[in-house]
Amino acid sequence: MRRKEEKKINADIDKNIRKAFGKFYIFSIVCILLLLLFPFIINRVKTWFSVLLLLFFLVFFIVMIRDLFRKKGKYWSAITSVLVFIFIVILTLDVIKFVFFLIK
Repeated sequence: MRRKEEKKINADIDKNIRKAFGKFYIFSIVCILLLLLFPFIINRVKTWFSVLLLLFFLVFFIVMIRDLFRKKGKYWSAITSVLVFIFIVILTLDVIKFVFFLIK
């Protein structure tokens, strides 16, 4: 009985909304992984490239969230909120590391 209800709920969700959330999940996980690697490459690249890289991640993530808000309808998930929170925390930590790298 429960599986039939889950299938019915999943069938009610529009495919465009599923695609939007799927893209968001994949791209945000990739961005988070790249931001985790950022402190290791900060010494190997030029300062202007580091700034552009951080700005690119920020703009890219904002565009993804804007697209998700446009297509989400009335749906939202806990994992989306968690991924947004993790991205904000890691980006903030990377910016702090970058500023300390410039001071040093």
